[in-house]
Amino acid sequence: MPDFALTPYILAMTGASVLIALVAWLPLALKRLPLSYRLSASP
Repeated sequence: MPDFALTPYILAMTGASVLIALVAWLPLALKRLPLSYRLSASP
């Protein structure tokens, strides 16, 4: 029963951590993808 009582908090914390990770990595991914396409297309 305690596990069932803690599941909403675990789901909320995991969801928040996933959102924070996405927000943190999206700018880096968006910066790296165009650079890789430009470097591969320039020569």
